[in-house]
Order: sequence, then structure tokens, then C-alpha cells
Amino acid sequence: MSDVNQYDEVSITPWFTNRVVDIIIYRINRRPYRQSSLFSDIPESFADHLAETLLFGQAVQLRSRSNREWRLGNRSIDVASSNIAGIIGWQAEEPQTQQYFESELKAWIPRIQVSNQVVAAPFNIDTRNRLLFVVRHNSFGYTAPATVFRTLLQEGEVEREGGPSTDWDVQPILDETDFHSWLEDIYLLRKISFTARLPNPDAEEQFIELDEHMRSMRATTMKHELESNDASSGLSTDLTEDPLTNGLVKMSSRGYADVNASGLDTSGRIRRFTQKIRTRRAALRFTSNSNEAARDELMRFCNERRELDDG
Repeated sequence: MSDVNQYDEVSITPWFTNRVVDIIIYRINRRPYRQSSLFSDIPESFADHLAETLLFGQAVQLRSRSNREWRLGNRSIDVASSNIAGIIGWQAEEPQTQQYFESELKAWIPRIQVSNQVVAAPFNIDTRNRLLFVVRHNSFGYTAPATVFRTLLQEGEVEREGGPSTDWDVQPILDETDFHSWLEDIYLLRKISFTARLPNPDAEEQFIELDEHMRSMRATTMKHELESNDASSGLSTDLTEDPLTNGLVKMSSRGYADVNASGLDTSGRIRRFTQKIRTRRAALRFTSNSNEAARDELMRFCNERRELDDG
């Protein structure tokens, strides 16, 4: 039997099997260009547009010290349940220090050996709510998956037959409970800033005035920053009392704005809140023992979550 056949028969259990893992959640937004090509058109269906532009199999290398190449694979489109799922992963040749025994010297000696490193995990896109769910491996960080998807969508948009018409973005979603818990732990809030972006296709009552304000000014981005120079009291941490700030928090919780804040705790230490690395999360224990089965398991989880939200 050949080595290839022996390898094919080996059953490899994914790292996430029988483990409770973090799932990070992002919002996928598309923003039409103000002046696009005369021949370009924006598909009315978000799902169709996404399926056309999201490139599977194409390598993305992020700006970092590592030489990791990220790719999407194992695509599955379920039109009935409004999901596009797959596997996201990176691979790279990375040096590792290993020990080997030198017989003549009768000693263990370290040496550097290059090995191929691979990490992959399921993802699912709920095209109805435009939410991206990514199972997080420790090597992923919190911003890398968003950058990979944004890059592939932008490159796919450029390759469209009619020409590019849309600026794609993948944004973190604020977990309001987590944010308000952080505020409660702050003794003195020194600074808070918001960056709001359009479009907002489903403006809610809490921030409809902000949405109308940006549209009336033909603005696509709005930055709002508050800072206190009062070392004794700082800013108010009850953001719900101020309509503007409360509206921006609501926008952040929908993935249309980012919030960053800094303050002091009771011991005088600086504490920071960064939405990009504290995006909304969920948790799931995977029972599947293959990539494809785990991909489908995540899709079912997202469907159940949607039903709960709709209910």
C-alpha cells in the first residue's frame, strides 16, 4: 500500500471537536460607490452579491511578521436557510526549535527545523441578517478574520464583469452587556469616541436621527469624541441619559459604528475598551469530527440563534 493511501485512511480529528469554542460575530456591510461605472450594477439580493464576490481558494497574506496565507474553502450555500458556510484557515512554513540526540557527543542538541503549520475552523454567514460567525482559534486573533473576509470581498468586487460598484466592510459588533459592565468597573471615564458609518439599511428608533443627519450631510463617516480634563469626576458613565451617545451605542451594537474608550479603575490604572477586540461572541460545543460536519453544525447553530432572535 502506498504512503498516499495510508495517509488518506488516517482519521484526523479537528482541534475543535468535543470542545467549547468561542465564536466571534461580525456584520458584513456593503456601501455603494457614489460614482460607479456606468456599466456596474449592485445586485438587489445581498446573498447573490455575496456569493458572487466572496472568493474561495484565493490566498490572502496579512501585513504581519508571519508568512501565513489565509484561504476560504469547503463552500456550502443553503438558499433555503439563507446561509453561506465554509472553512477559514491559514498555512505557513514556520521555523521551530526541536531537540535531537547526537550519538557521538552523547548529548541532546537543539536545532531549527522548518515545518508546515496549518490551522482551520468553520465559519457561517447568515445572509438574511448579514452576520458572519467565525470559530476562533487562538492563532486567529480578533481582527484577522474580518480583514481576510474584507480583502476577499473587495478583490471579488473588482473582478465582477460589470465592474466594481460596492465598498465591502466587515465590522465588529458591540456587546452592550460587556460594554456596560466595563463602564461599571471604571472609576473615572476619561475619553470615549465613536466612528459611525453608513449605510444603515434598517435604522432603528434609537439612532434614526443620527442616520438622517449623516444622510442629509451626504456623509459616509461621522466621528464623535468626548474627553474630560476633570481629574476628579471625568465623563458620565450613564450613556443612556444622552440621546446622541445612546444612539451611537445602539449603532455600535448593530455593527454600524465602533466605540473606543479609556478610563481609570479604583487603583488608578488605565483601562481601555476597544470594540475591535471585544466584538460580540457566542459559544458552542462541537460534536462533529470533520470539517464539513462542523461547518454544517455551525450553520444549524446560526439558524437556531436566528429563530430565537426573531421570536
